[in-house]
Amino acid sequence: MQFSNTPSRDVVSCKSCSCVQFSPVSGQCVRCGQSLGIRYCNIDLKELTKANSSNADDSLRMAVGAALRVMRTRRGLTQAALARQLGIVGRSQLSRIESGHVLPPLHIFLLIATWLGAESVTVKFRDSPP
Repeated sequence: MQFSNTPSRDVVSCKSCSCVQFSPVSGQCVRCGQSLGIRYCNIDLKELTKANSSNADDSLRMAVGAALRVMRTRRGLTQAALARQLGIVGRSQLSRIESGHVLPPLHIFLLIATWLGAESVTVKFRDSPP
């Protein structure tokens, strides 16, 4: 899993100067230089599937948990505060997800990620299988 400012072809607007632009590599507005506050999370599925089945499961749980933990701590929230605000997952369950002990169902992962500020999930694929 990687967090980066790697741009996609997203069009973003700077909150400081209202400049509309493609998401730049620097993560900063091309006009005023202010941070656009956009980061990308990349979970490399190819790497996860290279391992044998049990290692791939472990790796996926760890990657998903780490991604949620990073997003939560960047928002300055404790597990208890996030669990209270979500109302569907308890603090102990959130702890088990973040530590990689449990893989949440997709709808729960997406709900948590959206609440923490994720705007979209992109699945990149090639026309022909590897």
